Amino acid sequence: MISGNHDSPERLQFGSDLLQKNQIHISGTFSGKMETVSLSDAYGTMTISMLPYVKLLKDPYFQQSIWNTVKFTIFAVIFEMLIGFAMALFVNSLHKGQKTMRTLLLLPYLLPTVTVALSWRMMLSPNYGIVNQVLQALHLPVFNWFSDIRTAFSMLVLIDVWQSAPFVFLLLYAALQSVPQGQYEAARIDGAGPWRFFVDVVLPLSRTNTAALFVVLFLEQWKKPENRPAGVMGILCAAASLAVFGADNM
Repeated sequence: MISGNHDSPERLQFGSDLLQKNQIHISGTFSGKMETVSLSDAYGTMTISMLPYVKLLKDPYFQQSIWNTVKFTIFAVIFEMLIGFAMALFVNSLHKGQKTMRTLLLLPYLLPTVTVALSWRMMLSPNYGIVNQVLQALHLPVFNWFSDIRTAFSMLVLIDVWQSAPFVFLLLYAALQSVPQGQYEAARIDGAGPWRFFVDVVLPLSRTNTAALFVVLFLEQWKKPENRPAGVMGILCAAASLAVFGADNM
């Protein structure tokens, strides 16, 4: 269902005419590079300047933001898949206490994002955070975790993996639970060790679930840096706005 403002009959007729008669003409003005694009039709001409977009693509802040987003997505997805798979294998191998362990491991994922952010902000605070206090007690160097360029990116990946890995665990654990018990028994009778059992039984049977989960994680992680602090990673949306419109107009 499509919701929104209802267009007037004139605008609907305008769009219909364009589709039927293909009356749109595109032209560009060049002076060593494209500066404007003109869209003309039977109802008039509209000129669009391309300079802000060229400026955006050349802006170092925007380019760095893209690179940070790519790095964040790759590292987060890889670590979440590995840790989530390890958690699922561990819980699935337990003979007792699976329900209790499953509940404990799912707690980070069940917490609201705001709660997670505030909790980690308090723990990693340079003034009163417990992490720096422990490091000071051990006579180790302390950091301003979210402002130091050496640690900010790693901390963001760590926090995201801490909260999202249980989601991977839940789905892969369900996939492992769906494996027929006869497969486990047959592997044990054949003398398969943990590694052979993982490669020959677990991976083939959970391949479809793992591939689908990887795609979902990739798309989800690609969106997440939009909500990160600009001073830490750079935000694609903020970079685009600053480059196109300028900081003075924001």
